[in-house]
Amino acid sequence: MRWHSPVALLLSLLACDSANRRPAAPNTPLGTAVEQLAARDPVLDRRILRHSTPWTVTVAGEVRTAERPRGLAQITSRLAQHADGRWETSLGESHRLALVPRGARAARVEVEGKRAIYRDAYLATDVVMVSGVDFAEQLLVLHGPEAPATFAWDLEVPAGLFSARRDASGGLVFLDDRGRELLRMPRPFAVDGQGVRRDAALDWDGKAIAIHLDRQGLAYPVLLDPVIEVVTWLRLPRAPLSGSMACLDSSCVLFEARYERSETWTFDGVNWTLQSPSVEPPTREYPSLARYGDKVIMFGGERDRAIVNETWEWDGTIWRQRFPATSPPACKGAGRLAARGSRLVFLGCSRDQPETWEWDGNNWTQLFPARTPTTNSQAHSFDLASYGDKVVLFNGETWEWDGIDWASRATPAGLASAYASLAEYRAKLVLFGESVGTWEWDGSSWTLLSPPLSTNRFAYGGVMRHLQDLLVRFKLDETLAWDGTSWTQILANPYSPCGRSRTMVTVDGRAILFEGFPEGEPDALDASIYQWVGKGWQPRRSGAVPPPRLEGVGAAQASNFILFGGGEAGEYSMADTWVWDRSMWTEKQVSPSPRGRTGHSMSAYGDKVLLFGGTTGSSETWEWNGSTWTQMHPAVSPPPRFYGAMTDLGGSVLLYGGTGEDEAALSDTWEWDGAEWRERIGILSPGPSNHPLLAGVGGRAVLWLGFDSPTWEWNGTHWQQTATVSPSDFDMGPTMARDGDAVLFNAYGETWAYRPFRLQGSDCSDSSQCLTGYCIDGVCCDKSCKAQCEACDLPASLGSCRPVLGAPHGARPTCASDGPRCGGACDGQHREDCVFPGTQTLCVAAACGLGVANEAAFCDGAGACLAAKIQSCAPYSCLADRCLSSCTSDSECAPGHRCASASCIPTLALGQACDSDATCTSGHCSDGLCCESSCDGACVTCKRADAPGQCLPVEGEAPVAGHSRCESGRCSGGTCVPPIAQEQSDGCGCSASGVPLAGPALLLLVSGFFARRRRFAPGGR
Repeated sequence: MRWHSPVALLLSLLACDSANRRPAAPNTPLGTAVEQLAARDPVLDRRILRHSTPWTVTVAGEVRTAERPRGLAQITSRLAQHADGRWETSLGESHRLALVPRGARAARVEVEGKRAIYRDAYLATDVVMVSGVDFAEQLLVLHGPEAPATFAWDLEVPAGLFSARRDASGGLVFLDDRGRELLRMPRPFAVDGQGVRRDAALDWDGKAIAIHLDRQGLAYPVLLDPVIEVVTWLRLPRAPLSGSMACLDSSCVLFEARYERSETWTFDGVNWTLQSPSVEPPTREYPSLARYGDKVIMFGGERDRAIVNETWEWDGTIWRQRFPATSPPACKGAGRLAARGSRLVFLGCSRDQPETWEWDGNNWTQLFPARTPTTNSQAHSFDLASYGDKVVLFNGETWEWDGIDWASRATPAGLASAYASLAEYRAKLVLFGESVGTWEWDGSSWTLLSPPLSTNRFAYGGVMRHLQDLLVRFKLDETLAWDGTSWTQILANPYSPCGRSRTMVTVDGRAILFEGFPEGEPDALDASIYQWVGKGWQPRRSGAVPPPRLEGVGAAQASNFILFGGGEAGEYSMADTWVWDRSMWTEKQVSPSPRGRTGHSMSAYGDKVLLFGGTTGSSETWEWNGSTWTQMHPAVSPPPRFYGAMTDLGGSVLLYGGTGEDEAALSDTWEWDGAEWRERIGILSPGPSNHPLLAGVGGRAVLWLGFDSPTWEWNGTHWQQTATVSPSDFDMGPTMARDGDAVLFNAYGETWAYRPFRLQGSDCSDSSQCLTGYCIDGVCCDKSCKAQCEACDLPASLGSCRPVLGAPHGARPTCASDGPRCGGACDGQHREDCVFPGTQTLCVAAACGLGVANEAAFCDGAGACLAAKIQSCAPYSCLADRCLSSCTSDSECAPGHRCASASCIPTLALGQACDSDATCTSGHCSDGLCCESSCDGACVTCKRADAPGQCLPVEGEAPVAGHSRCESGRCSGGTCVPPIAQEQSDGCGCSASGVPLAGPALLLLVSGFFARRRRFAPGGR
């Protein structure tokens, strides 16, 4: 059923009066009178007297529950000023539900501490509202027969809830859009003035809730209790524990006597489902069931120690009682049913002389065969099955019924003491016996099939029926299927009889349950390890198992299950260490080792296992590293204890409570950091417990104190109560561990899950922890909130997705940027992307350098600065931030250019004809050519033919024209040198270069020489 507007739930209703009330004095205050009535029922006593919280009245006059701690999925209730107004219950703001009463009067609310009272809200009826951390309760106090028999409320769902459905108990469960059960209204009940409790009927038409109470025989005042609860603990599917079974074409039906109530189960070949038929037979043990056409017939059984002979019919959906004119006598457990053609055969009642009856669909008829088999054989049991046109009986002997008489058939001696069950399968009859294995009957003889031995753990019991293409066998704790070749264990239900050793740990994130065996239980071939697979417990074969023991304790290490200690029938304590590696058990022979003990505490701790306390050495701390035990010696240790609760918190180990040396229940909290113990003293303690349980999930520790006690969580600094109820009514063999994102609790065949949903704005590490379904930025968020510029951890709006101002939060991509000018940022308005400077934003200014102009660069609008364009100014130079386009001097031209007629033109290369230095790139014009240097020496030139433009020596006597004058008039190697005289051939004179000097010439030279000397001599002129 879908609602027009999704939301969460709420409800709070209650009522009382003091008139005509036996438990209260005539003028007893209404609140006190309610408490006196509630004290007569343990459920009401727990909620109303022990766990209700005060109401507060706001300045605006609103009546509501006190402020809840941030983060926990606790109910908040808001009440109307008048009884005919709207009452709302919510889990945070994200999931709300409101109820508007029909036919209520406008009685004004009165607040008296933990009670909000509407007097005379209905005729002869008061309403008292009570609320706790996980419930909102409306107590309707009916003062007399004139009070309404039916109360109704219109249901509104402002937010968060998506659908509602009936549960197996007759209550309502409210789900969110993910199909999670968040709130429930259990089937209401009433308690009268004499303490008599009676269930009421709850109707739901998709829009309104109606509760009807049959008040006949009740003593006024009557307290009727509709309540809305948080689904903190959820009872998980299980297989039935026992019962009688028959199968139709597509499903089997099993009828179970479950304590004081009956349960009808169906099995589809994979899962067991608890049904809630509108009519169900009263509870009974040992009835007989068999298929008859397209229905199942149930006959007889024992109820309240009385034997009954009722006939009931199951059509696949509902039960219907039949009232035949005649019936077999009342029988308990000594009768069996099987179909033969159009008749249903019943055999039983007397063990020595059982009676034979047939059902024709309307009536029972007794038959009187000449021979009748006994049902009191060495097998201690018998079974009956259809086979072709006969019915076959096995009771250690084999008998056939042909419709007229019983006939004995040959039976192997090996089957004489078999405790067996029968079923027809593939034109044969299959027999399964605990000690004899699987056999097949072909109408004339029995044949032993493989495997010869059962995998079942318990010695007796079980029923086998044909379903689809399988034989399904059910007994106390498991369901098996036979496919013609082998047996397969489908599901099991760890049952834990008294004295069985049980411990549950988390291995690779999944819950693993170990059941040890006291003395006298089956041998090592039996399974002792179960893994939770979401729909039930799946047995895990483990080969040889540790010896029988009581109170063995386990812990996980990596992918292994570590088991240590325990006791044997109270005689002595064990000190053995066993490791299960998911396939087999191995005993570790180690020394040193902790002394043998029971009641000790163990927990995973990183890659190690921590052990503390126990009935011996009860204040010792030991550490297991996978191969050896090491005793730790902390400076301070917790007081000695056994049965303390311990769990891993990721970086530490938490220890709580247990039983002290004086048998007193403890309530202290300790934390192990790997080297030392430290007591954690909080403001609020959950209270003492002799045998608490702890399990870590989502960075928190969940604490179970025992039956009829609330549930608590440790958040790293203090304890917070999260639920007022316990997951089970049983204290027999309880154990608890994390499985995925939940905590599993198992006791006496019941499995419950605790899912610690966090409210919007709570700290979280995974979305599965959040009521909203979103863990974003480390908090439970109202939506997905994964865009680049939004976040859920803003201090002013924690848990609400809001746009971000500045840098993106958390692991979101940073805004693109290649520099400070163009980088983006979140602007507090746009959620999807960062906002960037526009394309008109300057990121690099224009500039000149080395004859080029760097143009201005702008942002690209996406976080990058566009590359600046570079322009060469040649033949002109760059001035400031731009290239020139004309010149007035050479300095305004690029290198290699000169200014001519306002234009920059290239200068001349070496060797090119020139008329001035300015025209040459080298800046030198010599000998009419552009030269590499000024080249103005007397005996060098730039116009040598073999290397124009290079300044090279002149060879020869004549200096270069236009160069400085060589006085000697002669160049040699680029140097001007004086002349040398030539030696005369007659020996009278010298000559240079072989040229003789004539007498006059020589005379002239000598006179010139002396004249020069006089000129430079001191005082010369």
